Parts: sequence; structure tokens; C-alpha cells
Amino acid sequence: TETPAAEEPQPTASNEFGTLGGLTLQSAAFPDEAGANGFSEKLIRAGIPAYVVPADLPRKGRWFRVRVGRFTNADDAKKYATQSRARAKAAGMDLDFMVVEYGKP
Repeated sequence: TETPAAEEPQPTASNEFGTLGGLTLQSAAFPDEAGANGFSEKLIRAGIPAYVVPADLPRKGRWFRVRVGRFTNADDAKKYATQSRARAKAAGMDLDFMVVEYGKP
């Protein structure tokens, strides 16, 4: 009998803060909270666990960053970004992500 090949575990994103690593994915940033929250809700409806983090930027004021998940390493974050792009595309959205340091919402 053949032994089935072990499947490589798929990276998962989590919004369970405090238990995972120090990296996250950033998808967008908005100068107003309403825009960021609206975009975050679209991602959530597409099955992507998004949240908003405010950031005070020199000479730009307060911006609101839309982020996804939390990861222990950049490779897992990048793999999840690829999966999330596919989910977003199925929902009619074209996304790009960058790996950034986690900031608590």
C-alpha cells in the first residue's frame, strides 16, 4: 500500500493577539478612519481577517493602516498573502500586501 504524502501545513492568520509572532501584513492605509474601516470590512467579507491600526506620522498626521493577521515569520506571512490575494480576487478586489512589524490594534 502507498502511504499518502504528508501535506505541508498552510500558514494561517490570526487575530488572537498576544499568542503569535511579531509580524503582520499591511494592505492599505487611509487618512480617515471611516475609509480604513470600510476597506477592512470588505476584506473580512472576503474571508480575510483584517483590522485597523492608527498611526501618527510626522508631517502627515494620523493615518489608519489596514492589516491582516499575525505571523511568526516572513515566509508564513508571504504565503498567507498569496492565499489572501486569491480570496480577494474571487471577491473582485485586487490587493497587495507588505510584511510589517505587528502593532497592536
